[in-house]
Formats: sequence, C-alpha cells, structure tokens
Amino acid sequence: MIVLWVVSDLLRLDTLKKHQKCKLIRKEDVRQYQLLFWSCRQVANQRFDYLVDWDPEALKNSLLAGKPLIHAALDRDDENMETFAMLLKAGMKYLPEHLGLLFRKNSLGTTACEFAFEQQGKDETFKVIQERIIPIILSSIMSSRTRLITWMILHCDIRLLYSYEMKTSTVSFTRP
Repeated sequence: MIVLWVVSDLLRLDTLKKHQKCKLIRKEDVRQYQLLFWSCRQVANQRFDYLVDWDPEALKNSLLAGKPLIHAALDRDDENMETFAMLLKAGMKYLPEHLGLLFRKNSLGTTACEFAFEQQGKDETFKVIQERIIPIILSSIMSSRTRLITWMILHCDIRLLYSYEMKTSTVSFTRP
C-alpha cells in the first residue's frame, strides 16, 4: 500500500512540476489555494516538501478558514498528529527562529502547542515535539559549538580554548 502512495505522489509531483514550468501554477497559488494544507499528509509527502521548498513563507502565512496552517492541520479528523509533525519538521527546516511554528498563535491567541495539548493531549504532543524539534535544536547547538571550538583551535591561543572548556565543562579536550 505504501509503495502505491509513493508512486502516486511522485506522479502527481511530476505533474505539478510540469505545470510550474509551463507557468500554469504560480507561487502565490500555494497560499491562495491552501496547497500546503491539502498536501500535508503522508500520502503526499513529496508534493508537500516540494511546495514548502518553493514557498517556505507559506508555512507561516497560509490561512485556512482564518486559521493558521498548523492550527487547521490539528483540526483535521484524520492524520492530525502526523500532519502536525510534518509541519513542525518543515517549520524547523525553513523557519527555525519560529521553533517549527510551535508558538504560532491563532486569532484567539492560542499557540499551536497549546492547541495540540487540547486536541491530542500533552503526552502525544510532547512525543511529536521530542521526535521532530528537539533533535534539530540539539544538532544546531552541537554544530555551533563544534564550529566555535574549531575556530578557536585555528585562530586562538590554546589557553583561551582551555578556559572555554573549563567554563562549559561538558567536553574534555586535549591537544596532541
């Protein structure tokens, strides 16, 4: 069954690309026709990724019936946590400063996180957050720290690096 989904999604993605090449679909159509919302499900994962890549700002600017995309996705009867997870992952990739749209507010001032707690419960919501957001944040922190240490090794006095390591005291470093 999953193989059929993938093949179907790839065929439809190919059609979407052809329409884009012929200028039958425009970037503003992604928002106007809520294409992210309609493609944000496992069976349309390739199309969703393509559309997000084409217009990442649509993640935070698309509205469906006056609701932000991530709130509308949680209102779905089917696949709502899967859709929520896809949106969080895409949000972390393209809009990390918004923490995957986790704190995007609706017109009532409710964040997507609070709305997910109400709709799905805290345990299920935390599970998705832990799987989709935390690894990206940790990866970013670790890569930033690694870049800093590499820069310090190449450009600074070894005493500065030693001082930095003693203050953070999380990684021991010995120079050969």
